[in-house]
Amino acid sequence: MDEVKNLKLLCNRVRKDIISMIAGASSGHPGGSLSAVELMVGIYHVMRVDPKNPDDPMRDRFVLSKGHAAPCYYAILGEKGFFDVKEFGNFRQIHSMLQGHPDARKVPGVECQRLINRNREMKNPWGGCIHGVVGTGYIHCGRYGIGGKKGWAGYSGIHGAGRW
Repeated sequence: MDEVKNLKLLCNRVRKDIISMIAGASSGHPGGSLSAVELMVGIYHVMRVDPKNPDDPMRDRFVLSKGHAAPCYYAILGEKGFFDVKEFGNFRQIHSMLQGHPDARKVPGVECQRLINRNREMKNPWGGCIHGVVGTGYIHCGRYGIGGKKGWAGYSGIHGAGRW
């Protein structure tokens, strides 16, 4: 029971972090992040990841295709210790690593860029960022990532990588 209570408390902290980031930046989309809290907290609860060893080849991977949920992603990574939660105050600032969409080159714990390009075409979800890895992979897609043929092609393309 303590585990459920702790997850609920974490969800509440993540929600507060999301609202603080977006309000502080006067920019962002709260709905996308708030709608993803329980799912992403649950996924990160079962994932094998270590903030002290973020490049562990045996780690599980998470890819966020729902770019508007970036504040939720950042809140979870910060709460798990991938970076200092004080960085939340810099959300969407020019000098910040926490931009409107996650950037794997800047944010510890982010595996790769979003999966949907501006033409609403599904990119290969693991190509170039998670090819031939060991571990479990998780993808959280928004409306363009799960709709129609393109979304299904993206999901079906992940079965060749890692342990599925």
